[in-house]
Parts: sequence; C-alpha cells; structure tokens
Amino acid sequence: MPSNRRENTIAGVLLVLAILLGVFPYPTLLRYMDKTIDRQVNELAAWTKEVKLPALEAARKPKPERNLPGDLAECEVCREFA
Repeated sequence: MPSNRRENTIAGVLLVLAILLGVFPYPTLLRYMDKTIDRQVNELAAWTKEVKLPALEAARKPKPERNLPGDLAECEVCREFA
C-alpha cells in the first residue's frame, strides 16, 4: 500500500530526529541532564559518607575474643565461628 504525504512527512521528521540525536546527542539532549546527574552524584556521595562508610568501618573492627570451654579453645575452626 503506498504511503501518503502525511506519512512521508512524519517519517521524514522521525528520520531527521534520529540522525540528529545519533550524531549530536550532547548538544541536543544530554546537556539538559547535566545538572540533574551532578546533583544525584553529589547526593549519592554524601549518602555513602554518612551511611556506608561507618558500616564498613564497623565491619572491619576485630571481634572480641570469646572464651571457649576445654577442647574448643584449641580448635582454630571453632574459634573462627565463635
């Protein structure tokens, strides 16, 4: 079925937009996202400093020694899981 003038116009506009966004993505589209992306990166960095780093530091602290009874005190595997 042949296409009409309206369909050809819509196809032409879509073709031009696809080429424009494919060849020049930064000036046509991505530039408008810079501020949002920068804000999100800064918020994530602040959250990491507030939440993740203290949790990692707490996990790195050595566990206190536990007194194990008798034969268990000599078993290295038992000490590891105590």
